[in-house]
Amino acid sequence: MPNTVKLILATILVVAAFFGEQIIEIVKNNVEIVNTPSVNVDEPTLEYKTLVQKVVDMDIDKKDATQISDFFLEVADVVKSDPGFLDSTGKFREFNIKSGGLNFAGLDLKDKYPNLGEEIDSIIVNTIGLEDSQLTAKKRKSLHDSLSAIAWGVHQ
Repeated sequence: MPNTVKLILATILVVAAFFGEQIIEIVKNNVEIVNTPSVNVDEPTLEYKTLVQKVVDMDIDKKDATQISDFFLEVADVVKSDPGFLDSTGKFREFNIKSGGLNFAGLDLKDKYPNLGEEIDSIIVNTIGLEDSQLTAKKRKSLHDSLSAIAWGVHQ
């Protein structure tokens, strides 16, 4: 290795040793870090807008709305794309309860938005009913659309 390259590397190491932390702080303070995913939620049809109107009427913080929306979009995706896993409305209810419990554990949403959980449950019941039945293609599409509408509604 030529002496010039050795000298340059030695100079860089010395500068980094003496001023490295200061350089890192300057960079941290002057570089904007954006770490918020943006998910576009499609606007539902008028039928589903009406179904989620009570959720739309609630004043939900943007951070909470993003958390809720992301969850319901993921659940809607599971309902749409994995018909073997959720083949009945009862299995969906069980999946929804367990996954919701895991997703929202540790967050202070329970008493923050009175009746939000009840309204969402009501939307799901209006979509698939109370009885455990087979999740037909028609019910699956309707459930997917309802869950997507909830994801849309929390942002309005």
